[in-house]
Amino acid sequence: MGRIWDILPPKKRERKLKPKEKKARRVNMAWLFFLVVIAAFFIAFKGAEKLPTPNKTATATPTSTVTTASSSPAKTQSQMTIKLLNGTGRVEETEKVKNTLQNAGFKVTLTENALNLYDQTVVYFQPAYENYANDLATLLKSYNAKTQKFTQNTQYDIVIVIGSQ
Repeated sequence: MGRIWDILPPKKRERKLKPKEKKARRVNMAWLFFLVVIAAFFIAFKGAEKLPTPNKTATATPTSTVTTASSSPAKTQSQMTIKLLNGTGRVEETEKVKNTLQNAGFKVTLTENALNLYDQTVVYFQPAYENYANDLATLLKSYNAKTQKFTQNTQYDIVIVIGSQ
């Protein structure tokens, strides 16, 4: 008759980690977690431009007069950098607004979808371009557009977020 250890396969012994190995494994896992979080952050916010969230309780008062560009900065309408963001969820709105602006002499530098849906159209502007922003809000009066100064630095002179009215 055979002995039990001859019949059963030997148990695998798990090697116990030494305290230094345990510490090294924890440090490596912490670094890995840190790198994954940083990578996720960059992927999530790549190309996203921070814009202030419009105050949904405020009502826009459309301007009745169009100001002239004589008190505006040295850039002309066609030299300004304008970014157009679609916050309606409707694809055709971007082209419609872009054509309206181009027919008025403005050059749209970039069109993209907004990160969120917006209720109201907002024309964000650098302080030197307030007159142009008012002109754009007048052009977009059918969208009930309001103007608002940028609260952060951006590479664009004006950013228009199209809202669903």
